[in-house]
Amino acid sequence: MDNFDYLTRDSSILGAHHLDEFVRIWAEYDPNATGKIHYTEMYDMLKNMDPPLGFGNKCPNRLAYKKLIRMNMPLDAEDKVGFTTTLFALIRENLNIKMRTAEEMDQADQELRQTISHIWPLQAKKLLDLLVPRKDELNTGKLTVGKIYAGLLILESWRNTKFGQIESDLPKPSLFNAILDMAALDKTGGSRTGSLSIENGEGVNSQTHLLYAQQPNGGNEVDHEGTLASLARRNTKRKRSFR
Repeated sequence: MDNFDYLTRDSSILGAHHLDEFVRIWAEYDPNATGKIHYTEMYDMLKNMDPPLGFGNKCPNRLAYKKLIRMNMPLDAEDKVGFTTTLFALIRENLNIKMRTAEEMDQADQELRQTISHIWPLQAKKLLDLLVPRKDELNTGKLTVGKIYAGLLILESWRNTKFGQIESDLPKPSLFNAILDMAALDKTGGSRTGSLSIENGEGVNSQTHLLYAQQPNGGNEVDHEGTLASLARRNTKRKRSFR
């Protein structure tokens, strides 16, 4: 019923007051006003922020993942997203501004960059790369929000199949790990190393419970730098309510 209520609610038009709400809630996660928060905190923030700007706490995780895949903000060296980039990605997603299929998004980004440069030529010199990140910040060798949540979506979909529900003491198939490798290229340009287990880990949060790295022999946890699992476990969920 919660999912049905979310999917059938009337859509609202974004207004200036939504910006005030975004600033207020962002400040709860960024009290020092650095302009950046960890991507896991960003997920929790959007689930605690009502539509039309945020996702709302009734938004199914799978739908939230799909929205974040389309938003696809780049991560910095500390796996954080920026305030301006996140806000504009939300506005663009919710108002469907130059949003197309995955194969056409590079072209759509370029068209949007040209439009912004034409309408606000002075502001564009400073803000354009924040509003619409360059292609080289999103493609091969760069870790983005979209790649992380694409991996989580693939993993959740696999777990819902009959193969993902089979209990086994054997290591998980390397082919499946390779699928996640493609979704989580590290920041040096190569794919991550190490294996992932889909067994639940202790201390993981609402969106990272799917990822937990273990040694194949069942020994102590291995935290490979740059792996999708290690990125997902760095921060636990902040339980906040802004109602």
